[in-house]
Amino acid sequence: ISQNHLVFLGVNPKNTQLADSYFRQAISAAVDRETVCSAAYFSKAQPATGPFPSVWSPTSGFMTMQSKQNLATAAKNIELAGYTKKDQDGFYLLKNNKPITLSLLVNSNNSCRVSAAEKIADNITAAGIKVTLRSVSADEYKSRLNSGNYDLYIGEIRMEENMDLGGLANLDSAAALSSANNTSSSKTTASSKTSTSSKAAAASSAVSPASDASATSSDEPAEITLTTAEAFQGFYSGQYTLQDLIVAFTAELPVIPVCFQNGLVIYSDRFGSGITPSRSDLF
Repeated sequence: ISQNHLVFLGVNPKNTQLADSYFRQAISAAVDRETVCSAAYFSKAQPATGPFPSVWSPTSGFMTMQSKQNLATAAKNIELAGYTKKDQDGFYLLKNNKPITLSLLVNSNNSCRVSAAEKIADNITAAGIKVTLRSVSADEYKSRLNSGNYDLYIGEIRMEENMDLGGLANLDSAAALSSANNTSSSKTTASSKTSTSSKAAAASSAVSPASDASATSSDEPAEITLTTAEAFQGFYSGQYTLQDLIVAFTAELPVIPVCFQNGLVIYSDRFGSGITPSRSDLF
């Protein structure tokens, strides 16, 4: 059965590269979510094509993230982030001609998450970004997160039954990125950006479900017109729609969704039709 348990890539907003939304879009495009689901979670997970499970009917047509790796889109976004030079091994270079290198932190107590981290590290490396995998104990994992000693990390969150996005929108990294995006709209000029109809729709408070949100991949370059934090607050005040919230999230990517885990229900065929479940007693 489908669950609302999201596995995601958290980002350190203090990292120069990851603070750029284009670079985060590049990382997202590099991740092969289908491979992660099949190899790391034994096909007991669904690719995350947005911040909500794709099987949740209210999001139909709004979830635009790609489930397969797209290295061409990753390259486009990396170049828009300002990195165009490569070394002889195909890795993108910083101004000091050293390869861009990211650390990926994962809690070693869960073999599925470790396997997912290994696959994701391979994916990002294929896009021309070096990745150092750090599989550590639970205590060290928490310590590194609290001290900011990471670039990327594998996180997991169970959304509330009402599908409230606050757990993601209120993460420290999300708040920091939203603040940065508010104070500095972007480092590049508007003329150098590609703003699709689905991204521009985030600025509207009355977007029709029949809009072009499903027509354009969210991994394509786009200007942030509304931060996730703003959309989240505006959604509850009635200013923005669910689509606005999804579009804002997928343009900003305060965290990078990877997959939603499946659950398993086992029951006896001796169960009859007399089961009357309640909130306090399943049977």
